[in-house]
Amino acid sequence: MKVIRFLLVLFFIAFPIMGQNFNFTKINKGASEYTVTVNIKIEVSLGMQTTEAQNRSIGTIVSPDGLVMFDGFPIDNDNPYSMIAGMQINTEPKSIEITMSDGT
Repeated sequence: MKVIRFLLVLFFIAFPIMGQNFNFTKINKGASEYTVTVNIKIEVSLGMQTTEAQNRSIGTIVSPDGLVMFDGFPIDNDNPYSMIAGMQINTEPKSIEITMSDGT
């Protein structure tokens, strides 16, 4: 019975550790073809005051014609903080620049 218990413990500890043995170099080479940097310049207006902000995030090319998906939270006008503060916060994108991982 002790041997079976030992084998079960070894099974539940050893296999998850072995599953974390990834070839990150190979994964990175494949992912770098589709991964881009998204630089966003936005204008944020709160009442009568406006300011510019920059945001950098990571995007993914999802189609052969270059369609890029990225987290659009910085340019989302439905900001939950504006509801809490009781003020309207407007964001307007001024420029969106996409850069490949090789710099192009």
